[in-house]
Amino acid sequence: MEGIHLLGLVQGWKNAGMNLTDLRQLGKRLVAETEAAMTETAGFDLKPTEVTVLTALFANGKLSIGDIAKHAGFAQSRVSTAVASLCRRGYTDIERDATDGRKTMVVLGARAEEVAVEARQQEALPLVATLFPESSADQAEQTMRQLECLRKALDARAAGRRQSAPVESAS
Repeated sequence: MEGIHLLGLVQGWKNAGMNLTDLRQLGKRLVAETEAAMTETAGFDLKPTEVTVLTALFANGKLSIGDIAKHAGFAQSRVSTAVASLCRRGYTDIERDATDGRKTMVVLGARAEEVAVEARQQEALPLVATLFPESSADQAEQTMRQLECLRKALDARAAGRRQSAPVESAS
């Protein structure tokens, strides 16, 4: 019975009219809406590019300007400008790479930790509710439950990829 339900669900997705490009754009737009909401509700003095830089650092730790640019999909000059602004305000710090002194490494500053704590305390439901102004509170909560299921599925998928990644031998 579950197989029939799953087949119906997949067929429904095929008929939904969303392709992978649409899904990618949806993800980017959701990120932009989330970043805007975080900035507005917590009173962060961060621009979207700066939020993206901080997100890359939180996810990956110490990174070079070039690595941040790759993660963020921005030009290095844009990342450099954002990092300089973040450094002036205590969100990031600059270090020289221990193995290559020419390379600039960006690390999270003390203020970034404060922002992270505040951001984790912000509920997503108000944003989701504003995205569906014609929906009821029950529908917004159902959407939140579906998003939580999606998050768990993506977490499981990422964990599976980490487990199946080849381990480099130290020769």
